[in-house]
Amino acid sequence: MKQKVFSLTFLLALIILGTSCSDKKSYSDMLKDERKAIRSYLKGKTVVDKIPEDNNYDPDVFYALENGVYMQVLENPNPELKALSGEDVYIRYTQTNLLTNVETDINWSSMITNIYFIYGQTSSMSDIGTAVAQPLEYVGEESVINLIVPSKTGSTVNYSNVVPVLLHLKYTKFVKEVPIEE
Repeated sequence: MKQKVFSLTFLLALIILGTSCSDKKSYSDMLKDERKAIRSYLKGKTVVDKIPEDNNYDPDVFYALENGVYMQVLENPNPELKALSGEDVYIRYTQTNLLTNVETDINWSSMITNIYFIYGQTSSMSDIGTAVAQPLEYVGEESVINLIVPSKTGSTVNYSNVVPVLLHLKYTKFVKEVPIEE
């Protein structure tokens, strides 16, 4: 009986030892890698905390927003046409993984696919992340921006894999849904 208990205990210890010494990175290590990748991307670039009140953005500057998001406004042709809560916001974007520097053309060139979310409703944003709505407080329709998005405000895939990204995006149009009368 003692031999069985000893064998079982030994086997259990081997299993625990084998599973605890994994080659996978810890969540803490992945967050450190994320912060390092964002800092590396921003190195040598101008970053400011204050958003210009006059909508006069310097295209060479990254503006710090909430939750570790950074916005670089490249074009803001219609600053007065800001999105309103409840409007469908259509976007086109490319995404660059800041850990690997690999770019993915999500739908920039596709004229058929329109990705949109409802401004003010975070439940409509799981595929793209909540960070894409943050600049809408500052820029208008047809704006083109670069957005550094940490995983915590990114898509569900980027969130679960702790992947920071650079989004090059254009807000193409804002549309208010009109109820259909019966």
